[in-house]
Amino acid sequence: TTTRGCLTASILLGVIFTGYDLHPYFAPPAMAMLALQRRFRHAVLSVAAMLAPTLAVALAFQMAKLSFQNANSDYYFMIIGAWIRPDDFTLWGGYLRELPATLVSNLFFSNFVVLPVLGIVAGIVARRDIRWSSPESLLLLTALLLFLFNNAAPPYVGWQLRGTWVARLYQPIFVTFVMYAARATAELRDSRTWKLAVTLAVVMNGAIVAGPVTLNSTATLLYHKFYAHSHPRAFLDNLKHFGRRPLGFCEQRHLEEGWTPYTHRTRIPKWMFR
Repeated sequence: TTTRGCLTASILLGVIFTGYDLHPYFAPPAMAMLALQRRFRHAVLSVAAMLAPTLAVALAFQMAKLSFQNANSDYYFMIIGAWIRPDDFTLWGGYLRELPATLVSNLFFSNFVVLPVLGIVAGIVARRDIRWSSPESLLLLTALLLFLFNNAAPPYVGWQLRGTWVARLYQPIFVTFVMYAARATAELRDSRTWKLAVTLAVVMNGAIVAGPVTLNSTATLLYHKFYAHSHPRAFLDNLKHFGRRPLGFCEQRHLEEGWTPYTHRTRIPKWMFR
């Protein structure tokens, strides 16, 4: 509500943005929220503060003679180019027909099923306390627009940032599920059923997180659905081969063997390069 508070929050967001490409998820909702409150001066200041850390990193890259652009960021420019000059309308129609199934898959597998289910139920329970101008709702709307930008795009050459294989792109929406769950918890503070639901969600998420330790087959499936970048059993096979040691305690014999997981078995699906 103050200029200082707005700048502080925006700078902290900007620092977080340097660690991952989160600008598209959180910058538009922040700007929209301020604009809806008719705080246009704060909206301008917020944009500048959020961009400042990224510009500082870009300047540091330039001074070190490093490229700020990379193979991953190139594909976003390819998607923009596809929207500007659409081509192959038959293939594009096929992509559009797959949108509903892809949306459902990405919604649940981007956050390992448990949290999305809890968040959706919480959103239904707390619907009276949720407005479309609220931060969580604006974030969810922004994520939907990003999903359509990636998945409804006309065909383009190369690695495809669309489909059910790359649900991980939409993981940042977990914030929405957590906040909806918090609202529902406040509204149902005396409900034993809701407390049991939250407890089960925590336990089940814990089981997924502990998947590498317990060699949990459910966790194997969910990690693969989160990012189907390799063979479905790569998760378990790598753990069985390399062991379940913490980071920094790898076994020396694997380095001597020169063994690289899946170099001899991986088959990249052709549809990724359509």
